[in-house]
Amino acid sequence: MNSSIADRRMAAVIFVALAAAGPFGLFGAAAAQSPSIDGGDDEATVDAGTPDAAAARLDTLRTEAALQQIELLQNLNDQVAGVRDQLAQEQALRASASAATQEAFAGTQSAVDALSTTEQRLAYGDSDVVDALNSASPSLPFPAQLAVDNARGAIQREDLAEARYWISVAIVETERSQLGP
Repeated sequence: MNSSIADRRMAAVIFVALAAAGPFGLFGAAAAQSPSIDGGDDEATVDAGTPDAAAARLDTLRTEAALQQIELLQNLNDQVAGVRDQLAQEQALRASASAATQEAFAGTQSAVDALSTTEQRLAYGDSDVVDALNSASPSLPFPAQLAVDNARGAIQREDLAEARYWISVAIVETERSQLGP
């Protein structure tokens, strides 16, 4: 009967030791705190293996793991925020470039319309079109600007047919530049 009591005490000591070691105690995570059995008396005791100490250690480990996870999540959130900012900047840049392209296209189209109107006015014999040519010229590509300059020279010489020719060349050059290289 004496061995039965000793067996129960040994089982109790092992249970307390496993409880104190936590779920990873067998794998070395809590090996430094493994309870030791005092061999002096008939009573078996556990050094530093009380359930309160084990619970405190487990709480400490959980807190440290939670803090590491929080730090990792914060770093990931910071990275995601950085990527979002970069994407927003790129999108704003694309929108700005798109708006500038649309504005330039609208200005060029307006200049082509002014050239067409100028060509019609020249066809009716109206030679007072220099202001319209001057306002349309800056929005045109370089080859079309050269053609408009030639049209101005023809108007100064009062050759309206040649002026119409150069204006039509300016319109064609503008349309060609809008199609691409």
